[in-house]
Formats: sequence, structure tokens, C-alpha cells
Amino acid sequence: KHAIVILAVAILAGAAPARAEVRADVEAGDKARHGGAFKEAAGLYTQAIRSGHIDGAALKINPGLAEALNGRGLVFAQKGHWIYQAALLYLGKASPKQVLDAARKGDPHKRREREAEAYFYIGQYYLVNGDEKAAAGYFRKVVDTGITRFYEYTGAEVELRRLARAR
Repeated sequence: KHAIVILAVAILAGAAPARAEVRADVEAGDKARHGGAFKEAAGLYTQAIRSGHIDGAALKINPGLAEALNGRGLVFAQKGHWIYQAALLYLGKASPKQVLDAARKGDPHKRREREAEAYFYIGQYYLVNGDEKAAAGYFRKVVDTGITRFYEYTGAEVELRRLARAR
């Protein structure tokens, strides 16, 4: 039932061939990702996203196209992007050092920004685990970066004030 509606809308919009190409890119991306070819998968997902055929209307017509966005996110996580390491920290499968090491990789122009974010999440990790002194140290590191446009900066300031009142 849904397939007939989707096909009819695509044909009426004149976009059936383009959407078929997007679907093919997403399926090829899935196959590459499952095979461990993360760079190829990311490229295929990105190609599908950049086609211009994945927009709000297309997602309403065919929610399956969202797989390109989700797939690309999975590839980035599986490639070990730093935020994935932060998630592993909370699961007890990574250390604060591993989070910082991952945050320091990649584009050197973005390094300080990634470090600021990593400091905040490491601070939260220590706070949740009852080590307020270590948490405060990491929150101060966030503030010391001076990157005020990040939510983590504001969050670090709030946590530092809260910790100071608790003493």
C-alpha cells in the first residue's frame, strides 16, 4: 500500500529515477558499511544526501531515505570519532585519556573545540561517579578554552557555580 503511494508520488513529481539512484546509493552504503569499508560507505551516504532528493518532503514520502543520514552517522561512530569514545566512557569501555586522544585527532583547526567538548563530557563523567574535584578540574579546562559559543562552556560555568555552592 505504502509502496504504491510512494511510487505514484515519485512519478507525479518526476523524481522516480533520481530517488531510485538515492536508494541505490543508500543500499550500496549499507553493504559497504557492513563489510567494514567505512570510507566508501560514508562517501555513498554523502552522495545520497547531497543529491538534493533527501529533504523534508522526500522523508515524509519515503522515510527510508533517512537511512542515508543515519547510515553516515553510524559510519562516523564506527570509525571511532571522538564522541563515540565519549559514549564508551559512560559505558565503562573507554578512559578519559582515550576520549581526549580521539578528540585531538582530525582537523587541527577544530582541535581546541573538540577538546572543549571532551573536557565537558569527561567532567560530567567524573561528576556522575562522585569525583567532584576531578569534575571541577575538567569544567575549568572548558572555561579556559574561552569558546563561549558552545553549550558545553555555559554548562561548565553552571557546574562550577553549583559545585562552589555545595562546599
